[in-house]
Amino acid sequence: MRCFARRTFGLSWPDARVYAAHNAPRHQIDELSALLTDPADASNRWCAAVFLGQAVKGGSVPARHSLVNALRTETARENLRAIGLALSGD
Repeated sequence: MRCFARRTFGLSWPDARVYAAHNAPRHQIDELSALLTDPADASNRWCAAVFLGQAVKGGSVPARHSLVNALRTETARENLRAIGLALSGD
């Protein structure tokens, strides 16, 4: 998760270690949403689902929409599980 946050948002190692998407700005939600549908990298999709789940807990409607839409296209069981947990608040 730390490497994903560092690479995705260009954070320093210490900042990436404590990154949480509870109050993420819209541009970060958009970046995570794009990675949530990355057909070439299932690990990107999993990490994006976890962070978008944090944003949903913080009240982000766009993050919720991204996760709901991803349920229609996701093929990896682990990622479906992560999306379901994110939508249920876990």
